[in-house]
Amino acid sequence: MELGNNFQAYKPAFKKDTGLDANANMALYISYFNARASDNAMQLTAQIYQIIDRSDGQHVRDMQAINKAIRELHELIKTKK
Repeated sequence: MELGNNFQAYKPAFKKDTGLDANANMALYISYFNARASDNAMQLTAQIYQIIDRSDGQHVRDMQAINKAIRELHELIKTKK
């Protein structure tokens, strides 16, 4: 697994959500970035736990969908570098 530096990834969303420039408000952007990254990790973890708890076979299809989404997100982050 290759981890990239996606610190720049949320700058457009920060501008849209706050109306502020991330570079001019770096301390606020860092807090925003940390909150978004933490929220994404929490949501992914919650989905994984839900999949593990299922016993109806749907979990395999869900895990495949999550893997696909992770790959697509990774590609999106690579293109924003």
